Amino acid sequence: MKDYYQTFFEQNISAVFMCEVREPVSLKLPTLQQVSMILEHTYINDVNLATLKMLYGDEHTDKSVIINQKVVAMAEPEEYESEDSSGFQFYKKFVESNYDIKDLESNITPPVGESRWFLVSMKGIIEDGYLVGYWGSQRDITELKKLNEQLEIVNKELNEKVEEIENFTYLSSHNIQTPLHNLQNFSSLLMRKYGDKFDDLGNQSLKFIHDSTNKASRILNRLVFYFGIDNNKKFEQVDTQEMLGEIIRQQTEWKSHINNIHFENLPTISGNKNNLAELFSILIENAIVHNKEKKDLKIQVESEELEHEIRFTIIDNGIGISPKNQSEIFRMYKSNLDYSRGMGLAIAKKIVNSHKGKIWLQSTLNQGTTFFFTISKLKKIADKN
Repeated sequence: MKDYYQTFFEQNISAVFMCEVREPVSLKLPTLQQVSMILEHTYINDVNLATLKMLYGDEHTDKSVIINQKVVAMAEPEEYESEDSSGFQFYKKFVESNYDIKDLESNITPPVGESRWFLVSMKGIIEDGYLVGYWGSQRDITELKKLNEQLEIVNKELNEKVEEIENFTYLSSHNIQTPLHNLQNFSSLLMRKYGDKFDDLGNQSLKFIHDSTNKASRILNRLVFYFGIDNNKKFEQVDTQEMLGEIIRQQTEWKSHINNIHFENLPTISGNKNNLAELFSILIENAIVHNKEKKDLKIQVESEELEHEIRFTIIDNGIGISPKNQSEIFRMYKSNLDYSRGMGLAIAKKIVNSHKGKIWLQSTLNQGTTFFFTISKLKKIADKN
């Protein structure tokens, strides 16, 4: 068994080392004094091959270069020359952690080569209130740190590009809205005052212009809303029962369907009220639009409290969604789908994501669709009186 552990020690891919504190350090001493004594009286008892390679390069296999040397020999002398040096600060953290650290990043310069980053774990050996030794392991994470730094740079550049796109979209939409409003107003004026002077083709053309500008304005408004979802970080307690009732009363286009929308005992949740209102509006509007027989329309909104989230369910008896399209339904502007409202469901998904939830569906053609979405319990659900 002893040979087995010796082999495990020697062949470990991580650098493993054993150290002896030849003048035991009392744990009752002030922190800085403990650190100074450790650095002064700790010697290296044993190391494995990975430690040698990490400190001196791949060609070194002779342990005599490091065995019985002070622990400070594992780095350049300047790493320990003052209380502000990286080596001294590392051992200060070791003392402050009650001689038990796990995966602590340390930047030191080994005896050979340039400064490198290591991920270090160390465990002290305590006897009668004194540190008498410790063992440790470390891995070279220099290349990983470089990759992370590069990733941070890329992420920063990406975030700047996204912000640039959002600003461009916001400003462009507002600049385009003005001529669109002019088209809407003047096409309405022409139809109202001079409609009798146009033939059927002229009136149809004016109506087409008016409807198209309305549609373009709606698209731009939704673009602005889509890019602003992540900026709406103000969360409050939202009574979804009350909110949904208010939405239905305000949507004049839904008046003929009010009695077909059923919901009760919906909970109060923590979220952004404007975004949640848009989420419910999109899903209910989809259910209304995609129903062949409006007189038979039925929409049921339900909720269920789970351990870490609230799950909402919106059930309709509409046209359903074919299986081949269900995986694409939340992508923006999939106009070739049989169940699509442009940006609507993409907005719905982004709103749910901003509330740390998920959205999915189940559907059968010509029988109906059920949308599910969860809202994370970011705060304790308020008790409803």
